[in-house]
Amino acid sequence: MASTEGLVPITRAFLASYYDKYPFPPLSDDVSRLYSDMASLIQLLALQSPPSQGFRSHYITVCFLFV
Repeated sequence: MASTEGLVPITRAFLASYYDKYPFPPLSDDVSRLYSDMASLIQLLALQSPPSQGFRSHYITVCFLFV
């Protein structure tokens, strides 16, 4: 079995101190636009071709992620 010596639990405090030391670069403005475009395409697809009963739960999950 591999040794766990020297490992620390990844907690909120640990992550906060890590990102204080190594800041995450801001997301591009394109991310919001692309997110909105994808949500619009999903809604359009749902209107033109509703999901079959067997895939409805997967479709709802995907829509929830993007809308």
